Amino acid sequence: MESVRDRVIKHYRTGSCDRYGQLPVVDIYNVINDKSEIEELEKLVAINTYGGRFGTYQAFNPWNPFKDKELEKECRAAFAQNPGRNNMNQW
Repeated sequence: MESVRDRVIKHYRTGSCDRYGQLPVVDIYNVINDKSEIEELEKLVAINTYGGRFGTYQAFNPWNPFKDKELEKECRAAFAQNPGRNNMNQW
C-alpha cells in the first residue's frame, strides 16, 4: 500500500500544471484516501483552509508547505521530472 508521503511525492511528479508550469494549490483529498490519513499528512505539510465559489476546502500551498525537509527535497526533485513543466515558456 502506498504511503501518504509517497502520494505527495507522486503528486509533484504527475500533478497537472497551469500554463506557466506551476502546480496549483493542492486539495488534500488529491493525496489522501480517507480522513484517517489527515493526521499523517499534517505531520508532513502545513494544511490551510481555502475558499472558492463552491465553499471552503482544505489544501496546502505546493511551494512552502513542508514541515519535513527531506520530503521537500524529494518533492522538488520529483517536480523537476514533471512533464507539465514544459509549459514554462508561456511567460
